[in-house]
Amino acid sequence: MTTAAMNRTTVKPSVSPDVYADAPHSKTVMRQTQALIGVTLLAGVAAAYFVSMAWVVVPMVIGLGLVFAGASGMCPMASLIARMPWNHAAETKHHASSGGCCGGRCG
Repeated sequence: MTTAAMNRTTVKPSVSPDVYADAPHSKTVMRQTQALIGVTLLAGVAAAYFVSMAWVVVPMVIGLGLVFAGASGMCPMASLIARMPWNHAAETKHHASSGGCCGGRCG
């Protein structure tokens, strides 16, 4: 392969790979949401495997919520987590003038 061919196939990384740049919620709220979704999915699958297959409903509901969030751009779980008291204390320090975690769009 020639040097010119190698230069054409080189993929350059983006300057700022921040996946939360356009998110309506803060990075902390989104990370809490992702952690809660992961724990709930694992717990639901474990309960379905060890306890009863009826517990498979839990991962199905979480999956439907993820599909809804992806299709609509609105995540009800993230909005609920953003309203938790520990997030209000942190958000009022950093975003007091913007109206909260998402500029007043949560409430």
